[in-house]
Amino acid sequence: MRLWKILLHSGLLFYFFPLAAQHLQVISTYQSFGRQIDNVLFAPDSVTLLASDSEGYLFFWDASGNLSKIIRPHLGSLTGIAVSPDMKYFATASSENLVYIWDFINGNKVNTLTLDARCIAFTFNNQGNILFVATNKAIYRVSANSAQMVKVYESPSHIVSARKSEDGKYFVAGELNAITFLDMESGKLISEVISCEGMMNMAAGKNLVAGLCRNGSLQLFEVSKKGSINLKRSVSISVTVSIGFLILEAENILHCNTAGELTILKTASGKFYEASGVPSPATALGSGIEAGHVLIGSSDGSVYLCSITTKPEEIISESKTTLKTVDDSNAKNPEERPVQVRQKVEVHSAQLDIYVWDDEHVDGDTISLSLNGEWILQHYMVTAEKKKISVTLAPGKESVIALYAHNLGTKPPNTAAISFNDGTKEQVLTLKSDLNRSDAVSLILKR
Repeated sequence: MRLWKILLHSGLLFYFFPLAAQHLQVISTYQSFGRQIDNVLFAPDSVTLLASDSEGYLFFWDASGNLSKIIRPHLGSLTGIAVSPDMKYFATASSENLVYIWDFINGNKVNTLTLDARCIAFTFNNQGNILFVATNKAIYRVSANSAQMVKVYESPSHIVSARKSEDGKYFVAGELNAITFLDMESGKLISEVISCEGMMNMAAGKNLVAGLCRNGSLQLFEVSKKGSINLKRSVSISVTVSIGFLILEAENILHCNTAGELTILKTASGKFYEASGVPSPATALGSGIEAGHVLIGSSDGSVYLCSITTKPEEIISESKTTLKTVDDSNAKNPEERPVQVRQKVEVHSAQLDIYVWDDEHVDGDTISLSLNGEWILQHYMVTAEKKKISVTLAPGKESVIALYAHNLGTKPPNTAAISFNDGTKEQVLTLKSDLNRSDAVSLILKR
């Protein structure tokens, strides 16, 4: 399958021919609750990372790569996230036809927008005081601090995608058979160009707009400084369904299909390259800190910051960035920190099912558990749901279960509840650890 892939959709076979492998070098990894990532982006400060998962939890990682905040803004999964350039606001949308505007610093809800159709996309203008919102029917210009909403464009067909141009001047909407540019300040229509019949998705880059068409072609449009649009080239890629794609440097396209497989299209040559290096299927794409970097959300709940090679098999050197992985790279073994046994408990069965969860505040605590110096759970973010671990205790000696903290969450210290049935009754304990020591419980097996 490395020489060619067969994509099956709606009973039709589409043939896709990547010519060679192109490597994605993972620079940093960010861990969420372990559920599929649906949206991912960097805030305008280029260090704060935001991502949402399939159950609607929204995660914020700070400049050190630690989770700084977790909220659940809607009842279901999010259809989008946006942050104002001045970092004063962020906005979220869901399939409920609602858009919420929030204060970025304190996380309080500022305004609620009720739409007449599902929100397709939204973005703030360069000043951060105006939010442009696209539904599948129309585009609205909204005052962020008052929620005053004005319809500035009504689609004659159907809006399928919308993006802000890289310079922030235009709000670009992809319709079923056209691409429309609106001025981000006034909301006025600047230009429109007829595209393919049945546009499926769209991406906007530096002076470029790409549209994925129902006939399996990718159309690349060049944008002038005045906002006029001209078709530059059309490339047949034989793909009509995708999770999304990004325009990279030099007109290259990073594409993700519905199976989570990544490919890079060199638009000048029309050649395809498989993009390997991401551990699990991709489910969301976002722009990186700088050119040649991308964010990739995955099905296992991880977010990867990756660098992309400029040539097949050639890896770009990693940039110097302040971002760090959530995983503590110093956690090589459980003995690196002092272990403090808080309680000794007698148990009457060598076979134990241990359950671990957060019984207080779900605030992003990431832990590892060791049993007598051996890891039994590694780099796990505790939630309100109980995680089961089965262990076997050695007869004739104490068995020490230690909680190793990889971060302090948003409400220190790092805490986790542990329960187990000792053969006669269930016992529930709470362990609290920090970055200097590990809390532990000692289990004594009695026959």
